[in-house]
Amino acid sequence: MKSIIKYPGGKLWLVPRVERLIKEVSPECVAEPFCGGLSLSLNYEFKRVIANDVISPLINLYRHAQLGGIPNRDDWVFTYDDYMNVRSEFRQLCMDGKCNSQYSADMFWYLVSHGFNGLVRFNKKGLWNVPPGDYDKIATPQNFSEFARVTKDWEFHNKSYDKLDLSKANLIFADPPYAGKKFNKHEGHVFSNYSGNAFKDVHQRETAEWLSGFDVPVIATNSANRDLAKIYKALGFHVYRTMAPRSISRNGNGRTKVPEMIAFKGFGLNRKYSMLVDGLEYWSL
Repeated sequence: MKSIIKYPGGKLWLVPRVERLIKEVSPECVAEPFCGGLSLSLNYEFKRVIANDVISPLINLYRHAQLGGIPNRDDWVFTYDDYMNVRSEFRQLCMDGKCNSQYSADMFWYLVSHGFNGLVRFNKKGLWNVPPGDYDKIATPQNFSEFARVTKDWEFHNKSYDKLDLSKANLIFADPPYAGKKFNKHEGHVFSNYSGNAFKDVHQRETAEWLSGFDVPVIATNSANRDLAKIYKALGFHVYRTMAPRSISRNGNGRTKVPEMIAFKGFGLNRKYSMLVDGLEYWSL
């Protein structure tokens, strides 16, 4: 099944490429510590998933959808003013610590579905700051009934990735916020700031080190940042480049392709990943 929301940087393109690896592992429990749109786990319909994200409204939406909650499109109207009013109310709920209701989940669905270019973005105060997009009608909620069926035995968490208990996972898929084009080993450039919390290059290094400590298979993706790729390689990952569609582009057509990093660890010795995963490019690091 597909995700219940469109999400920037989604990994739907990766699903068919890693099919042979997924079948080989046949995981009973998958962990997505930076779950975002959950494209990989939802498309494979894994029985058990540990899904985590620091974006509280996103996890709140997933938790209510897991219980069968579905936004009613008849409850919403889309104009510039309507969107801005919903955004203002949603911000106030978040400031008041009341973003855990079905109503706030529906509001988040509305904002994501009708915001500019499908962006998911919060400011430094943790408040939604995406302007309205150009739409002529209200979106129809998609895949919610399937979501409740597929995620019946899943866990949803809203915490820092390194606070998770992944002892039951036998496959980890990690898609942290993208690193910038330049990499500073001490502090660093901030690129994807979806949650309002800066994810700096020092955090990229810490994430790579954390992932390298697991004995189970790990697939990690990120932007094609050479310095970051070298860190993953030094930690024992097999690192490649691959071309991926950019889901949000300036012209809005979503057809731009950009290079991304994809790294593998824990699938056994002497694996020829280029023969197991489509679209990999050798990367001399």
